[in-house]
Amino acid sequence: GGSRCRSVSSTTQRPDTGEPTMLANVNGVNINYELSGNPDKPWLTFSNSLATNLHMWDDQAEALADEFHILRYDKRGHGASEPVAGPYTFDDLIGDIVGLWDHLGIKKTHFVGLSIGGMTAQGIMLKHADRLLSVVIANSMGKVAPEFVGAWQDRIDLANENGMDS
Repeated sequence: GGSRCRSVSSTTQRPDTGEPTMLANVNGVNINYELSGNPDKPWLTFSNSLATNLHMWDDQAEALADEFHILRYDKRGHGASEPVAGPYTFDDLIGDIVGLWDHLGIKKTHFVGLSIGGMTAQGIMLKHADRLLSVVIANSMGKVAPEFVGAWQDRIDLANENGMDS
């Protein structure tokens, strides 16, 4: 399915630091993102792991700022992106980032995904390979073994109980 993005960006402030954040309404969800780096260079998209936010990539974004135009984003329910009631699928996560690329006019990008971000990358490779220049998949898998599902539920429960920093 196609992604739907209202061509609306808004600026809000991060609750922890007061710094501005950018939000785009993609597939009915407000997705937080940050742009940095060199606008004259190729795009590089970073996708983070479960229960983290886009700031896990701060050091990498700084180190690569001269060579890439960088997009970092918080997947739905993470960081400053809007929480979503109920479960969602990898197709939703894939549609969110493709919709954000469309919103920002990104035709092709390098993509780095960690953990669930790497799983999202695999879906993009299957459904939107034409949008990718290269892919790095780190600490991820193509099929989730049952023992990992329980570990993720423990992590989700901890985040729900103590917040995303736990």
